[in-house]
Amino acid sequence: MSWIDKILQYLPSVKPPYTHLTPKERLKNTIIVIAIYSLLSSIPIFGISQKVSQRFIEFMWIFGSHLGTLATIGVTPVILAGLFLQLMIFSGVLGLDIYSEEGRKKYDSYYKLLAIVFLILQSLSFMLSGNIIPDYNLPIPIWAIYIIIFLQLFMGGLLIILLDDFSLKYGLTSGINLIIFVSISMSIALRIFNPIPLPQYITYGLYFPSGLIPQAILSFINGNFSLAMGYTLVVILTFAVLALVTYLQSIQIEIPLIYINIGGRVMKYPINLLYTSVIPAIFLYGILIWIRGIFERNPNSILYRILTPPNLTINLSQYGLSYLLDPINILHVIVYLSIFILGGILFSYLWVISAGMDAKSIAKQLQSLPIQTLRYRDPRIIESTLEKYINPLSYFSGLLIGLIAAISDIFGIAISGISLLLLVVIAVQIYNDIERNGAIPYVPLVGKYLSKR
Repeated sequence: MSWIDKILQYLPSVKPPYTHLTPKERLKNTIIVIAIYSLLSSIPIFGISQKVSQRFIEFMWIFGSHLGTLATIGVTPVILAGLFLQLMIFSGVLGLDIYSEEGRKKYDSYYKLLAIVFLILQSLSFMLSGNIIPDYNLPIPIWAIYIIIFLQLFMGGLLIILLDDFSLKYGLTSGINLIIFVSISMSIALRIFNPIPLPQYITYGLYFPSGLIPQAILSFINGNFSLAMGYTLVVILTFAVLALVTYLQSIQIEIPLIYINIGGRVMKYPINLLYTSVIPAIFLYGILIWIRGIFERNPNSILYRILTPPNLTINLSQYGLSYLLDPINILHVIVYLSIFILGGILFSYLWVISAGMDAKSIAKQLQSLPIQTLRYRDPRIIESTLEKYINPLSYFSGLLIGLIAAISDIFGIAISGISLLLLVVIAVQIYNDIERNGAIPYVPLVGKYLSKR
């Protein structure tokens, strides 16, 4: 037994249920997971300064992270562990047969070990990067404060890893799906409806509400009708982008693989219009926010100004059409749009190759299916057929997702277009999991509306 196998034996895990769980029981367990995560995201970390960095706050919502609370780490270690293992397996670096029972057990063990390693690294990075600042006024040695903060970050992150494991075995869907969905939904609700000012505003004696609708009402009361209309338009655009993303996510392209003479049927392979989904866009978004964070201390630098969202809706409501008369502002919009479109295409292409979503990999997967008509067909023919659709669709989906993300930021909607796209993707996954577990009757709203799709 290797030293890695010895470590794997002591990893914390949730035992699978001994008996079959009813949909009602799974629904109760799912609610428990949501309640525990909501509690973690509302308990502040002891020993930190009230001044929490806002550099990556919107990006961290995507990963269920709420800075300054026990949910600071979010599900990032779990996601990174999964992505890292998938890339290692598909690239052939890690020879692991995930289709065998023994391979799946090893995969789960490596997955948990990697998640804990990433949890430790991320906890340290949050402390060393200045995103979380210790409270130096406490009557405790500074080294002790750092240890206390690290332990809280680690324990909060470990609880979230176990919540994901528990939700997979006892709930309706994975904990990752639940936590990200709850995190983004809460962020949208607070961004639109929250009447309470942000803490950093209160520090400077400013009591301006943080929600868009309260901001619109206050601006209207103060007689600033154009600004009130601007805030209202941002809310309308947010729901418009959400509807657009929902529609695009539902579109599928059916690739004809083989013509079957009996009955004149055509065997088709369906793929989504947004083929590469949201993961390449998240990588792009993260890199751009990271670059902007580096130049944050010098807001007059060209890179910082270029990567700052133009927010046309609010700027036009404040300055009118004169805002667009400045060629620098127009150039800013064009460059910002170009970065997201070109970046979306590039990362989409890279993701298709690295994640085994290219035509050759899909052809191999189809060949392994127990369908005789496919097994006896030359895989090169299937690959060439898939290639005609997958290659252009990979570029087009990257372009489309980049365009949605850029336009959302340019018009300054309540939350980034990437977050809205991820919300829709996860909502579909959660619905499919609820339907698979037979829990639709226990969720009246889901059963009434979504089952009519």
